[in-house]
Amino acid sequence: MFYFFLLSVVLAVLFLGFCRQASGKAPLMLLSMPKDDSDIKIAGDRPAAALSNQEDTSANDDYFIEKENGNIERAKLLGFNLARILSKDIADECMSNIEPDSEDARTKTQVLLLFAFAIDRGLNTHVPNSTLINTAHTSFFNTLQEISPDVYDQISDTGAYSLYMLCARREGAGVCRSVGESFAKLCGKEEDSALSSTGEMIFSIFLNMVKVEVAKTGFVSSTAA
Repeated sequence: MFYFFLLSVVLAVLFLGFCRQASGKAPLMLLSMPKDDSDIKIAGDRPAAALSNQEDTSANDDYFIEKENGNIERAKLLGFNLARILSKDIADECMSNIEPDSEDARTKTQVLLLFAFAIDRGLNTHVPNSTLINTAHTSFFNTLQEISPDVYDQISDTGAYSLYMLCARREGAGVCRSVGESFAKLCGKEEDSALSSTGEMIFSIFLNMVKVEVAKTGFVSSTAA
C-alpha cells in the first residue's frame, strides 16, 4: 500500500512538470537549478562606450553654454568673415610680392592654400576652446563653398595640408620657415630661396590677419572646455 502511495506521488509530480512544460513555463525543479552565468556582462565591461557617452554629453553641455552666451554666433560670424576675405582678391594682392615669372595659376592656388592653412592654425591658436574652433571651421568652409565654390575646390588639396601639418610640429620661428620651404616646393620650385622667403612672409601675414579677426570677434569668457 505504501509503495502504491509513493508511486502516485511521483506520477503526480511528473504530471505537473509535464503540464508546465506544455504551457511554456519551466518546471519547478528547473527553476531551482543554478543557471549558467558565463554570458552575463559585468557592469563596466565596456568602459570605452561609457566614456564616449560622457564625452558626448560634455560636448553638448559645452555647446549649450557657448550658445547661451552668444559665442556660437560669434564663431559662425568669424568663419563667415574669414571665408569672405579668402574669396576676395587676397591671392592677387599677395602675387604682387612674388617674382613675375612665378605668377601662374599653380602659385596662386598655393597662396590660397597657404591662407586656408593659416586660418586653421590661427583658429586653433587664438579661439578659446574646441567647441568654438569647430564651429568657426564649419562656418568658414560652408560659407566658402557657397560664395566661392571655385576657391573651395582649390583649397581642398589634402596632400598640401598634410605637408603643412608636418611643418606645424616644429617650434617657434621654425614653423614659418618650414612652411615657406613647403610653399616653394608645392609651387614646383623647391630650390627657389626667394620664393621660400616670400611664402614664409605671406604665412606670417596671414596668421596675424586671423589673430586680428579673432580679436575683433570678442568672445566672452566661459566654463566650456
